Amino acid sequence: MTRYCTRCGMPLPEDILDCPGCAAPRKKKAPKALLWVGSAVLLAGICLGALFFTGVFSREEPVTLTPFEECMEEHLLLQLKDVGPCERLEDHVEIYFVFVDDEGSFWKASERNLAKNKLISRMADLEQEAKKYGIGLTLHGNFDEWVWESYAFPESAREWMEAYAADKGYRSLAEMQNTLDGGVQVAAAPIIFLVDREGRSFAYSNDSTSHDFEAAVLYDIDAFRHELFHLFGAMDYYIPDWVEKKAQTYIPWSIMNDGDVTDGLTAYAIGWTDTPSEDAVRFLASTIRLTKRQYAKARKEDLGY
Repeated sequence: MTRYCTRCGMPLPEDILDCPGCAAPRKKKAPKALLWVGSAVLLAGICLGALFFTGVFSREEPVTLTPFEECMEEHLLLQLKDVGPCERLEDHVEIYFVFVDDEGSFWKASERNLAKNKLISRMADLEQEAKKYGIGLTLHGNFDEWVWESYAFPESAREWMEAYAADKGYRSLAEMQNTLDGGVQVAAAPIIFLVDREGRSFAYSNDSTSHDFEAAVLYDIDAFRHELFHLFGAMDYYIPDWVEKKAQTYIPWSIMNDGDVTDGLTAYAIGWTDTPSEDAVRFLASTIRLTKRQYAKARKEDLGY
């Protein structure tokens, strides 16, 4: 439809609002709604660009690990690595299993034989697992029986362990272990006590300060692998609670947490790898502030003694 100037009646082009002869021409105005939409889109674009530039919506960059790796070995969770009579789980290892009969429990012959067969099977599985890492490992079990006149409680474990060594003619459990460890072609000689009663399995690992021997107590055969790894350098990743959360993030299903996987940190701690996995390093970096006091307190609270 042709429009005309309201002043002079002259026909006007479509994009001209005012007559050229009556006033300076102006471009046709855009609808106000369209202007608001355009402004909003422009503003949103500027905001999104700023957010991406500052990294809010960008993928989180991994923590720089190079400086940390230089002091990684000082991490508390690696303090047991290559320390004590049981250093690396490799070569020929003689495990001395002691079936303990105490005042409150005793091993029936059928139960003892069943436990022996389970342990032999678990050792064979460990040898195969080590082979996947390129580690030659031979585990041999020596089985003994012993009677303790009182209760073999965890709280008094050191007492009755030392009593066992004395009954075997040694001045201490450390001397016994060192003597056994000195056998021909024996890389290590861990001592594991088995008690046929409900209880929480645990290990005494040599951290060069509190214990001069390395031994474990099993109330449950299923805890064998976890406690053996303790003796060869691995620590618990489930205490304190905030450490457990980090472990679940970086090394889930770890045998030293609440799973059954020999993760990249545990494999490194027991000597199956020369370097920890990248996820293991990130876990260590995220728990670098863990102190020995925090760990000891959490362990005491967890065990109850």
